[in-house]
Parts: sequence; C-alpha cells; structure tokens
Amino acid sequence: LRQRWRDTNGHCVFGASDIPVLMKASPWRNRAELFVDKSTPPTLNEETPAMRRGNLLEPVLLGEAERLLGVQIVTPNKQYKKGRLVVSYDGLPALQLENPDFVVEAKTTASKTVESIDDIGADWRWQGWAQSEMFGGVPVFFVVFDKRQNITIHELPDNPSARQQLVEESEIFGQRVDNQEPLGELLNEMSAEQVASYFPSSNRVVELPVNATNWLMSLE
Repeated sequence: LRQRWRDTNGHCVFGASDIPVLMKASPWRNRAELFVDKSTPPTLNEETPAMRRGNLLEPVLLGEAERLLGVQIVTPNKQYKKGRLVVSYDGLPALQLENPDFVVEAKTTASKTVESIDDIGADWRWQGWAQSEMFGGVPVFFVVFDKRQNITIHELPDNPSARQQLVEESEIFGQRVDNQEPLGELLNEMSAEQVASYFPSSNRVVELPVNATNWLMSLE
C-alpha cells in the first residue's frame, strides 16, 4: 500500500486501481476521494465479500487463461514502477517477467455479463491501459468470471493516446498532491467525513462571525 502511495522520493504515485478514479471513469470513487487518499497515509481496509470472491477465484481464472493462451502464467511477487504508475500484476508469462509479450488481469463481477471486449467498461479499460503502459503498450487479456458464472477471456486493444493521456493526468494530479495545492473544484465532491480527515483540528470550539450567528438565529 505504501509503495502505491509514495515512491522512494516521497512523490505521489498511482496504482492501476487508482487510474479509473483519476480518469473520472470509476463508478465507486471520485477524484476528491483519491486526493484525500493520496494526501493521508494509507490504511488497511477490511476484506469485503467481493474482494474475498476475487481473491479466491483469481488462481482459477489464471489457470483458465493459461489453458486458453497456451503459456504458463504466474503472479509476480513484485510491483513495477514507471513514472507515477506502480502496478501489481495478476498474471504474466512465466518466462517473461521483465519484458512480457502480454499481461493478464483476472476479474470477477456479479453485475455484468461479459461476452466480448465491448462489455468491458471504461473503468476496466483504463486500468488495463495503465498495466499496458508499464511495458510500452503490450496486449492485456481480461479473464472474467461474470454474473452468469461463465469464464471468458478478452483482449483489450491498445490505445496509445489513452495511455499518453493517463501518463499526463497522473503527472498533473500527482503534482497537485505533492504541492498540496488548494482543493478547488474537488472540495465540492467531498463528504463531511473527507473534509474532516483532510482538515484535522484539535480545537472543537469555533467562534462564529456575526453574520453566521444571525443566520443561525433566523434559521432557528
């Protein structure tokens, strides 16, 4: 977690799972949350049922990818870094851990039917392009266990312009975090809990200005 938070120089970096959020393609998180996450030390979260399902099925999915692709697939015991990207891979060809011809991403979903690459959403695509960028644009194969309990495999077409866009956006957003720039438009996306975590205060008593006091009296 810490290696996907800061590099050895203390600069903000992004894991592949951060990329859909960064590129405004995540259905679950927004960029304000990402800014807060990258501005505060990482914490371990409890494993959710969805995470548990994915962890249990990952070896099965990689085994099926191995059979379909005809190449031994292994999960590297390391993270790969390029610029502000830090990626952990589900599967790489066993004999090509440093310069693979392709990468494999295992996915489980209880909400999608995945019959072709067209059924892969923008959030998965951005994650795949981040993984592809690490090795200069290699193919990404998604092996998917979908809501029908079917296992299929799909190749994500390379998109050099998308890869360039995410590299540029990671640098822009990373610098904002490094410099702790004003939140600006991101503040409007933050919940009260996020604001409180980003602006911690030990003083719980605040003296209101006169206009605020008058407003509260009118409201009452």
